[in-house]
Amino acid sequence: MNGIMMDLYTNSFRPQLCPVSVEAEPILVSLVFIHRCIRMSAHATNDSPRSRCEKTARRFLAMILQTLLALFYLVPAVVFAQSPAASAYAPTATACPSGTPLVRQPANRINAQEAEYIASRKADVLARGSWINYINFLRSDRLVLPTDVTTLLAQPGTQPTLGLAVSGGSYRAAIFGAGVLDAIDSRNPNGLGGLLQASSYIAGLSGGSWLVLSLANAELPRLPNLTQSWRADEDIIFPDGIDFIEYAVDLIEEIEGKLAAGYPVTFVDVWSRALSRHFVNSSDFFNPNALHGAGITLSGLMQLPSFQQRQQPFPIVVADSLTPDVTGAAAAAAVPLGNTIFEFNPFEFGSFDPTLNAFEPMVLLGSVPGKCVNRFDQLSFIEGTSSNFFNFFNASATTLADSPIASLLSLLEDIIPERGVEAGADLLTAMIPDPFQPATNVTKFLRLVDGGEDGANDPLQPLLVHDRNVDVIIVADASADTADNFANGAALIASQARAALFPQNYSFPIVPNDTSTFLSLNLTRRPTFFGCNVTATNSSAIPPLIIYIANGGPPLGQSPVTNTPTLKLSYTSSLIDAMLAQTLDIATQGIPIQNTNGTRSKDPAWPVCLACGIVERSRAKGFPSPVPRSPTCQSCLQRYCFS
Repeated sequence: MNGIMMDLYTNSFRPQLCPVSVEAEPILVSLVFIHRCIRMSAHATNDSPRSRCEKTARRFLAMILQTLLALFYLVPAVVFAQSPAASAYAPTATACPSGTPLVRQPANRINAQEAEYIASRKADVLARGSWINYINFLRSDRLVLPTDVTTLLAQPGTQPTLGLAVSGGSYRAAIFGAGVLDAIDSRNPNGLGGLLQASSYIAGLSGGSWLVLSLANAELPRLPNLTQSWRADEDIIFPDGIDFIEYAVDLIEEIEGKLAAGYPVTFVDVWSRALSRHFVNSSDFFNPNALHGAGITLSGLMQLPSFQQRQQPFPIVVADSLTPDVTGAAAAAAVPLGNTIFEFNPFEFGSFDPTLNAFEPMVLLGSVPGKCVNRFDQLSFIEGTSSNFFNFFNASATTLADSPIASLLSLLEDIIPERGVEAGADLLTAMIPDPFQPATNVTKFLRLVDGGEDGANDPLQPLLVHDRNVDVIIVADASADTADNFANGAALIASQARAALFPQNYSFPIVPNDTSTFLSLNLTRRPTFFGCNVTATNSSAIPPLIIYIANGGPPLGQSPVTNTPTLKLSYTSSLIDAMLAQTLDIATQGIPIQNTNGTRSKDPAWPVCLACGIVERSRAKGFPSPVPRSPTCQSCLQRYCFS
């Protein structure tokens, strides 16, 4: 046993524990070790035991619930009485579509239901209200809007298709993304106007998926109210308000129904049930008999009044796959850039990547031809899948064989195949029955991981799909690329490189090829437009304009509060409030003005310049001829565009 782990266990915690079985002993050892390590790392210095403690903690984090899963397989199911959450989390059999293929292939266009939703939202909500309200908001702040901007925003035929993208980065990304969305919320009098209400799409991955799906499920409340509903004061893995062993057992019991229904359960299911208590339904947090969001599905969001009335932007969440790379692209991250990116939206699951180009109905997620189910698309499972980084423990066969979980995996490999599940290493991925065979060239299950593991930590891929016709994307990038947990543009560079692998499918604006350029030009410390001056022979090849708002450093001489560690899984209300306030300044500062006294202040022209960027792609839609840039917009783009 690791020396640090033994010391922490025997000297600090063990006397407080009840007697346990031999089988459960490794679980408690691991739990105590990781709990102490997380507490230690929050205040550690570089020359402290943090590095080796944290490295071992990462390994034992996977061990904890895999051990519980092993016990789960070994103990007869009758020992566990199914909780209400376990029943609600379990998939249920349903009839397969009659006369209609389960899989839509090839998927050269978006789903008809999505197309209707977007068209209806544009006609009934955006054209008649949101864009006009945005113009009026800016005017109410005594800003002078150039005529070209008001003309393009007021006419339904020239109004832009706006997408929003929230990066990965655990709680840090969710809170930073919430701050950016709050800055473009029409209900914030200190913001930039209602671009949130005027958007057609919103995409998220990993921590960004927590924000996107919780916002949709809560029906678009004010962002500060949403973040306070997350119960972030309780750690996702180690909540203080409940006995941890009781909490862990509750999580395990909640996935028993899915296992009993004949579907694989992995660490991701347990992670999902923990996330659900924060980002799906945080009421009755400590009640073991509560549903904790079980039974709330992604496809079910469309039954909410706000979706029925087309009041919400269309949500999309992405995850990476561990299917073989077919492009031969070099792997700069855990997952090669060429691996298929899967998207989850309320209507469908699949990918527009040419490596697949197929979708199945979201309501039938988990189905295969001849065997269909409902309720596999649990909202918490989608959040857990998009934020599943646990496959890092399986870096290589040697690493896995030398790890403390090797014997457990060997045991699981002996047991799990009897239930039709793949090799033990798959316990570190989200496993979804594969309806796309033989296109995916896998046997039974898709294996999905965190949507940022290919390095493209901004969920831009679904917004680049030509048939979605997105004109402009506001990106909130809270990646932890630097030693002090700030973004350095690496996510945009990866997205550009990935789009270049599939030039017939995706178009991407030019961004710097190296992070040093991002940093030297301060592109992560101020809003930056990418793709201002582009030409193409056809409209589908014109990439969207990207408005990049990064968590690249504190604004206006402030001390940083938004650069928290990715593994920090609990936040006080006061810290969230401070992060939201600082993010609001980051989003609304523009390129700061240097004052004569040495201080810096927000650019008063930034709200107008942002509006100029929003309409830039709409100029070509002008009738009978394109709408030229006004001098005001010309000046704005000269300042804010990367060239």
